[in-house]
Order: sequence, then structure tokens, then C-alpha cells
Amino acid sequence: MEKEKAICGMWHITQNELRENPPKILSNLRNKLEPFVFNSLEQSYGNKLTEFWKTYLPPKKAKRAFMLTESRIHPNMWFVLRNMAWAGPDMAVYIFCSDYNYDYIINLLGDKATHFNIINIYKNTTSPYQAYHNLFTNWKMWESIEAEHAMLVQMDIYFRKRLDDCLFKYDYYACRWAWKPEEPGGALTICRVSKMIEILKEHRPNFDIDCPIPSDEFINQIIKINGTYPPLMENIENLMESLQVLNMPEGKRLIIDPYAVHQPWTFSYTFSQEEFRIFWRELLTIRI
Repeated sequence: MEKEKAICGMWHITQNELRENPPKILSNLRNKLEPFVFNSLEQSYGNKLTEFWKTYLPPKKAKRAFMLTESRIHPNMWFVLRNMAWAGPDMAVYIFCSDYNYDYIINLLGDKATHFNIINIYKNTTSPYQAYHNLFTNWKMWESIEAEHAMLVQMDIYFRKRLDDCLFKYDYYACRWAWKPEEPGGALTICRVSKMIEILKEHRPNFDIDCPIPSDEFINQIIKINGTYPPLMENIENLMESLQVLNMPEGKRLIIDPYAVHQPWTFSYTFSQEEFRIFWRELLTIRI
């Protein structure tokens, strides 16, 4: 789908949801707009990413790692794998998968599979969200990541620019939330592995018990007291989710050039039509 056609469709769906179903707008936009975004990205950049993938081989161990976690057979997986490879070609890759999607992932990786660290960890779970929160706060899991920093990747994340050293200076670097901008944030997250092991051994030593709250909220409480994370302005320019606008003395400024994003299509419903077009023309651009 051409970029302009995708933006047009996204705008009209957004306006319809605002009129017809405002109480469910976040969940509806998240689900309805995501295919437009990834179809547009695939059409615009899929061939280039596939060409890069042909010669790509990640190291089994490296200073930095991707930590991709997904238990489903997800339609975005092929795009995310190639996009991730391009964004951080020198990073190791850990894939936490399930009995259900293991064969699918092996098939996508092909003869490159032996270069990935594949951990089949989600087994017969009846609560995938709780399993995810338990995994992310499990110090034993973090001990299996042989890297200094690990970047959490999900199926509603994509990278617009090659990852830079500036993103790997802190204990915790995540997407800030518009409703709680003072919090370190969550979702698309870069963690110092040694810090995660340290704080989780202290604050959640028994990982056989369910994490009592969402994992990012659990870690936020600790990192604010015992950890480092980037200043707000630096943070929101580089990783994006819901915080998409800066209200400056000279007026509103859209944030349009982050390194990576986590489902920003869920939260762009407050824009005027012109702002929406400007915003998405840039966000649907990958700087290959």
C-alpha cells in the first residue's frame, strides 16, 4: 500500500472511531490501523530489507542484544526480523517463543537459525500476558542474556533509523507515557542486563510467583530509586509511543524523527488532518 493511501485510510478510520466509538478508541485504533502501517512499510522497504537479510548473520554473543518475545504466529514477524537486523546488525538476537510458533520462526530464519539464540519458553500458558510479565521480571532469564544491554522487541515495534550509542548509556531506556511522562516508561525498552539481575534478585527473588503488576510498572518503581534513565527531552525524541507532541513557548512541535516506535498509531487521534499527514509521512519513513 502506498504511503499516501495508507495515511488516507488511517485518517478516515481514526475519524470514524472518534465519532462512533470513543470509549474503545485506543483498542480499536491499535488493531485497525496496525495493518495499514506494516503493509505500507513492507511495500516501501520490504525489498531493501530482504536484500540486507540475504547476507546478514547476527553474532551469537555481543555487547548488545535484541530480546524478541512472541508466543503467537504473528503476521508482522517477518518484517520485524528483517527490520531489526538492519537496525542493529552487530547485535546478538535472543528469541523467546512458544511451542505454538517455534516451527514458524525456524522456517522464517531458514539456514540462519543457528546464529540466533532461540528459547522456547512459553509452554501451554493460559495467560500469555501474565507469562510475558513474569518473563520480563525473571532474574534467571536475564542471567541467560550474555550482553551488557538488551533491547526488548515486540510485534508492534519498528525501527526507523540505525541504532546509536546514545541509546545504550543508561540502566533503563523506554517509551515515555503521555499520561505519566515523569515515569521511566515501558514497552520498547533497553535495559542494562546487570542492573536487571541486581534489582530483580532483590525485589522479585521468587520468580515462581506471578509478578503482581505489569512488568514495566514493577521495574519503573525500582529504577526511579535505584537506577539511571534518560532525561525526558532526550528520551521522547528517540523512542516513541504515546508522547508525540512538545508544547513549546513558540507553539506545538510534533516529534517526527525517533529511532524506533511502539504502536504510535494508537495515540495519533488528537491531531488535525494536516498534523496527521505530516506526522505519518515521517513516521512511515525508514532511513535505509
